[in-house]
Amino acid sequence: MILEEQKQAEVLSLGDSESIEMSIDMSNMKLLMEMFSRNIYSDAIGSTVRETVSNALDSSRRAGTNEPVIVSLNSISTGEYEYSVEDFGLGLDDKEVQNTISKYMASTKRGDNLELGMYGIGFKSPLAYSSSFTFICRKDGMERKYMMYEGEEINSIDLLDEAPTDKVNGVKVIVPVKYSDRGSFVMKIKEQLAYFDNVYFNVNIQNAPYDYRRSEYAPSTISNDFIIHRSENFQWSELGADKSLHMCLDNVYYPLDFDKLGISRINVPVALRFSLEDRLFPTINREAIRYTPEAKTTILEKLKKVADYFTEKYNDTVTDTDNLQQVLDYYRSEERKVILENQTFDVKELMKHSSIAEKEPKMKGIELLNLKRLSKNVNSLFSEYKVKFIYNNNRMSAANNPVRYTNLNGGYKHYIHSETLKGLKKLYIRDIAPNNSHIIKKSYSLKLKSKNYFDPDGYYQILKLEKYPKEQWRQVIKEFQFLRDNYINKLDNIDNIVIPQSWLDARKKKRQYVSAVTGQKKQKAKGEINAKQAEELLRYNDGKNCKFVSNTFKLEDFEKYKGLTIYTSHDDSNKLDSIFKLNRNYQLLTFSPRELKNIEELEIHNLINYEEFMKGKNMVFKRMATSHLIYQLYEKYNRVFTKKSRLKELSTDLFNKLDVLYQYMNKHHVHGYGTTTKGYDAIVKVAEDYSLFDMNIYSTYLEVKELLENNSYMNIISYQLNNYKGKDEWMDVMRDVLKYHKIRLDYTNYKLNGNPLWIEKEQEINN
Repeated sequence: MILEEQKQAEVLSLGDSESIEMSIDMSNMKLLMEMFSRNIYSDAIGSTVRETVSNALDSSRRAGTNEPVIVSLNSISTGEYEYSVEDFGLGLDDKEVQNTISKYMASTKRGDNLELGMYGIGFKSPLAYSSSFTFICRKDGMERKYMMYEGEEINSIDLLDEAPTDKVNGVKVIVPVKYSDRGSFVMKIKEQLAYFDNVYFNVNIQNAPYDYRRSEYAPSTISNDFIIHRSENFQWSELGADKSLHMCLDNVYYPLDFDKLGISRINVPVALRFSLEDRLFPTINREAIRYTPEAKTTILEKLKKVADYFTEKYNDTVTDTDNLQQVLDYYRSEERKVILENQTFDVKELMKHSSIAEKEPKMKGIELLNLKRLSKNVNSLFSEYKVKFIYNNNRMSAANNPVRYTNLNGGYKHYIHSETLKGLKKLYIRDIAPNNSHIIKKSYSLKLKSKNYFDPDGYYQILKLEKYPKEQWRQVIKEFQFLRDNYINKLDNIDNIVIPQSWLDARKKKRQYVSAVTGQKKQKAKGEINAKQAEELLRYNDGKNCKFVSNTFKLEDFEKYKGLTIYTSHDDSNKLDSIFKLNRNYQLLTFSPRELKNIEELEIHNLINYEEFMKGKNMVFKRMATSHLIYQLYEKYNRVFTKKSRLKELSTDLFNKLDVLYQYMNKHHVHGYGTTTKGYDAIVKVAEDYSLFDMNIYSTYLEVKELLENNSYMNIISYQLNNYKGKDEWMDVMRDVLKYHKIRLDYTNYKLNGNPLWIEKEQEINN
């Protein structure tokens, strides 16, 4: 990249004075080298990946070759890993190593606007991660192997080997990788190289670690089949790891600093495209863009173009409709989805920056009624109806509840009836209705206005008729009724359902009774089994947590059930009572001795008896035990967890660990009203005795637990962090106390020469 010289300012001198030209103290060269090779990078792994591959691609571009750059990450004989980048470009000879590679601030790219480098430090970037690395150079029939390393006084390059070769020109950089960093290297390769289209990946790691920052496992390999989708002003990559809007300068990935742009974060995983001709300049470490006033203007103008593009695409999908569900979904949803090349984007946050107005759907037949207002009180459509029966878990129970809106395309099923539901009709509906079915009935007719506080709201209150001219009231009410009927008329009307003869014949055949003298019950259908299922108590029952209700289950339904089925005998139901409602991923059943014998002969993968479950060798048990430990930690240090978003300003690492524990607890732990810790305590006791915890997160729990227990003041200070008055002062207190206890914070919380460190870095760049 062409490095433009800064214009010299005119200085008005008053009186006789002597100007002193500033220079670099060459006696501190080691300090300067250390700063440029290690201290300048905040992301050592990401910078190593970006700089080595960028140099390789620049060399290939100048050589005019289409051979891909090979990026490798593989294990070596020592059990450690090795990261390498090999290109087949111009190569390097001994003079170029001596005159360019060995020198800081020596660059061959400042006169070229097709290459991003210009500071002459990128080749040394691996020293930010490792104290030494090797590189192999081939040029003009000679191959030389060098080692670059941190010496006692200055950084050095040693020639290790030299021999003739018949291989093509090129350079291979080889960096040793710690075993513990293998996952981080894979994630950084994905992040930094997502938009490089002339790279071949040879990545293979074993036992991929869990990435707590992203709440996912690092991939063990990277496919070369990904696609980069490019448009004039933006692009996105199937390899990309950044879920927020970001940018590319000559296809080099950069995150956007939304704070410096003065806008809120935009969670759309596409990149704004910029070329080197757009006059955007990276910082000296090339980890970010310099946000000068001109750069901000350029970025925001590009953002507007991309926002306009997506807004137009979204508006193309919005049409007039007679589908009530489609209109309600629009107003009730926070999402605005656009599909491009089979990729779905929620562009609502992006559309805020568009100069094009968002198009709203209109429903045919609706002219006056405010659909947006109605969507916030959609249950008012069913004000005249009540739920009379609820069918769930093979049971139909009477009810007298208000009707709640449900999605026409999902949710629980609504039936409607006006006659009495009983006898065979009721049994038939039980057979055909899906779980969570509600049978509703019209209870009364709406009036214009409610006469007193205890009456149901009338049209006037529901539709906010005071906001319309009186002459429009009748039309608004008719439009409301039209929408109501639009929904109600789509429901299955039980009154019109005719019981088929085939169902009657099957029922008759199934009811095979013997003489009443024998006392035998009806025969069970083949493939069914009787059991008692744990269900919620309707009222207090002598300290029990649940009741067991008789039911008939189809054996094939056990295998379809996505969670565990834990069972025991009727006599041991108290064992299951102790673990009732401690997890969302199992059901609890008891069997008679005869049924117990039958069920234990079946080979159903998700059936497990209570004793086997309590041995703790299944993932459900381990997650219950681990999540309860996290819950206890959360209860004890609740103020720290609830203020974790503010603590993110101090330590991103601490925030990530608190957040991953919090998310894990919410996913795997049941807590709140109606739950008891007695069952959890028994599970944790077994887990502690035999180390049966979820090891994917247990180490993080121990680390956070030790930190909080050794620094209990954090809980006290965190309580003050959201107070209306003095919250910033308390943040300063927390920052200073953490520093005093030598707890590592993000670099932005440290000062150098009285200024925050990031200001010092910007001053170094500008100077």
